[in-house]
Amino acid sequence: MSVFEDYNTTCASYDNQRQPLGADIVVEMLRLNIKKQLKDVHILDAGCGTGNYSKALIEYGVGKVTLMDASSGMLEQTKKKLVNAIENNIVTDVVQNKLPKIPFGNGTFDAVLFSLVLHHLNPRSDGLNDEERPFKELEQTIAEARRVLRNDGVLIIIAQSEDDIRNNWYCQINNDITKKFVTKFASCKQYQDIFDRTGFQCIQKLRLLGTILDDHLNLDGPFQKAWRECDSYWACATDEELNDVMQTLKSLKNKGELDDWVIEHDKVNSHGILTMFLCK
Repeated sequence: MSVFEDYNTTCASYDNQRQPLGADIVVEMLRLNIKKQLKDVHILDAGCGTGNYSKALIEYGVGKVTLMDASSGMLEQTKKKLVNAIENNIVTDVVQNKLPKIPFGNGTFDAVLFSLVLHHLNPRSDGLNDEERPFKELEQTIAEARRVLRNDGVLIIIAQSEDDIRNNWYCQINNDITKKFVTKFASCKQYQDIFDRTGFQCIQKLRLLGTILDDHLNLDGPFQKAWRECDSYWACATDEELNDVMQTLKSLKNKGELDDWVIEHDKVNSHGILTMFLCK
């Protein structure tokens, strides 16, 4: 389960605004790097959430998908969304499991996808100096992905760095929330070090422009619980910090400055919102 959010509670509204940003690029990476037709590719969607990425990959022609998530509530939403794919055995398995363990045999999959899930692992390193070796669970998870991949398989990670997060307009309203939130995320350098230690070669890294929320520029969104539940950022906010966000937005709005402030501070379409890694 997430170290800072209860997805069994938020799963019903989590999917209201989410979109699978970069799913088309994932498909092209599979086509270019796996020596199989797309219909024969078997991918593990590890931390599948409500199945947005799996649904998109299936629609693009991926032939076999295994779904895995720690939240029973998320998996129930996924099964409703992908009922036809389950009936047609395109979805070959639906497994409730908490990372870092991956309960499959060696060399099971052509690809493993982690999409916006790895920051939910515990970033602290029990028994180690956090400054020297943080993100122990993340490293264990990547090592497990190495094990369950076939020899010519690929690992695809869609994640965020601190820079990605700070490009988002509402992450610039209250720095105390953002400072807490970014500690959940490994840096690109830390990912590279983990790849090196787990036997992966990162052959491509790219920044994805755009947004993961359909209603990203809803300036009243932070006032709406259902809107906030679509982004785990808000799970880091105390009531006091959330009130500060609302008061800041109200002040900007009352002065007629809110639209210009958001235009100035939101950089997701020019600087990016996600980072994607392709490893072999």
